Amino acid sequence: MSYMIGVDVGGTFTDLSVFNAERDSIFNYKLSSTPGDPSQAIVDGIQAVLELLNIRAEEIAYLAHGTTVATNALIEKKGSRIGIITTEGMKDLMEIGWQKRPNLYDLLRPKPVSIIPPGLKCEVPERLLSDGSIKTPLDEAATVKVINYLKKQKVEGIAVCTLFSYLNPIHENRIKELIKEHFPEAYVSVSHELVHEFREYSRMSTTALNAIWVR
Repeated sequence: MSYMIGVDVGGTFTDLSVFNAERDSIFNYKLSSTPGDPSQAIVDGIQAVLELLNIRAEEIAYLAHGTTVATNALIEKKGSRIGIITTEGMKDLMEIGWQKRPNLYDLLRPKPVSIIPPGLKCEVPERLLSDGSIKTPLDEAATVKVINYLKKQKVEGIAVCTLFSYLNPIHENRIKELIKEHFPEAYVSVSHELVHEFREYSRMSTTALNAIWVR
């Protein structure tokens, strides 16, 4: 027989649906989520349905899972305290975003609260050109200074997003190495490892979101 399993991980419950392709039937199973490690509920749930339905692991043809955990953390502002390291001159990109907004000229409209606390958006001297070549080498001394600053600010995660790193990740890789050396307990989210394509705001926002849920 061939089975397909879908898993939805929520903040309170984790739901599983098992589809039997031959019998065209669905079995649903629910268990409590494990906030400390959301993946544990996925493993426990899959093991439970395999035993309940007497299914062998090799009979699973497809497994997919989704989660609202990160979305909930973002909406409720319950994610980890994070900082960001980016190219000198680009630290305000998260606030600038795209110019396509419905109230572009409304100066009194409240702005969304940033997921990065004030003072934790940091920049370092380095610059790649649009072909991936190095215009300004990474200033490692300045980078270490920034890392130590974020460490003193007690951040739990650091997002790293520099210009044109999707073409040449050399500076992002080195920044990651320096973080691991000087602040090994910090979770590191690096843009070229997540979004290997252009559009700076998209890469930076995705990288920052990936860093907020590290507890």
